Amino acid sequence: MPSHSVSRSDLSPRPRALVTGGSLGGLFTGNLLRHAGWDVDIFERSSHDLDSRGGGIVLQPYVIEVFRRTGIDLDAIDLGVPSVHLTVFQPDGSIRSKHYAPQTQTYWSLIYTTLRSAFGDAHYHQAKVLTRVKQDVATARSRPTSLMALTRRVICSSVRMAATQLCVISSGRNRCHPMRATWPSVG
Repeated sequence: MPSHSVSRSDLSPRPRALVTGGSLGGLFTGNLLRHAGWDVDIFERSSHDLDSRGGGIVLQPYVIEVFRRTGIDLDAIDLGVPSVHLTVFQPDGSIRSKHYAPQTQTYWSLIYTTLRSAFGDAHYHQAKVLTRVKQDVATARSRPTSLMALTRRVICSSVRMAATQLCVISSGRNRCHPMRATWPSVG
């Protein structure tokens, strides 16, 4: 049986994704897409790290699953403080109710810095705002059944990005500028 060798030029390029919003939603998305084989760039409007935002939260199982799926070493980090009961106190300090509810208390910053570190700096761009998304009609017509049919040209703060097959808008509350840039009728 003859062997068939495939050169790199015969392989289709990795799909490319652009994520606007570099907070938790964007970092979850960017890390998972990268782990699934996509080339990913994240663009964050703030020029500063977002590690001081947020407060104490309950660590949800899906967060641990995302950490696992993206190769984060769970043994290397302290995920938080385990608790066994949910206790509700009266204003005078007496216990109103106490229920068995095992969970881990953690903090927003731990999740952010862990995901941010896993994503790295090379493709995380700060102080960049999505200003426009343009459909590449010629590519869509020439390859209508492929992922390339979804190609978009994305403009972030006057920087023209290479074509991207997926544009994820992951903006925080009251941050609908990326959506207005994509769909001007939304406002």
